[in-house]
Amino acid sequence: GEESLKRAASAEWVNHMFAAVWPSLNQAICTTVTRALQPMLDANTPPFLTAIRFQHVDLGPDPPQVLAVRPVTGVLANKVHLDIDMQFSGRPEVVLHAYNGLMCIPVTLHELLVCGCVRLQFEPLVPIWPLFSTLSYSFAKKPLITFNLKTIGSMDVMNLPLLSSFLEDLVTRLIAQKFTLPAVVTAPNWTASHTQ
Repeated sequence: GEESLKRAASAEWVNHMFAAVWPSLNQAICTTVTRALQPMLDANTPPFLTAIRFQHVDLGPDPPQVLAVRPVTGVLANKVHLDIDMQFSGRPEVVLHAYNGLMCIPVTLHELLVCGCVRLQFEPLVPIWPLFSTLSYSFAKKPLITFNLKTIGSMDVMNLPLLSSFLEDLVTRLIAQKFTLPAVVTAPNWTASHTQ
């Protein structure tokens, strides 16, 4: 009906924007997630491995698909919050090296799917450009994240299902702890000095 048309129209311009900024946004997301996840990998290496290291992280050329954009009501007058329903099923290039003693097992991530609602928080509003002092973001609630792992080449690794299960659990805990409300991520290097 009319409401679905409004949601489609609001999402269309955001999808155009995502397509334009995706090369830079892709790098920013990969850097943020890698920096958050690597210490957790170091501290929670499973007993069947000695270490897991990120070697290459790229979410691929396709941006997330925005399904709807809506304002969050009930926030203070000097804040603007937006909820963005999105889905990502791109072609990532993520390579990890899993070490078992002296043996290095190169592993790639594929069939990545992320579905969730991202909340953008612009606050506080100020009477100078760009009209807000801080940009923060997080998932409004726990998102759906699924992926599979496979080895590079013909290597057959019996512990790969264990590794996949371990990483899925770790990513789920990371997203819940650091990237889901009430936790928020503030855009780095964004301070009031940028508005002067």
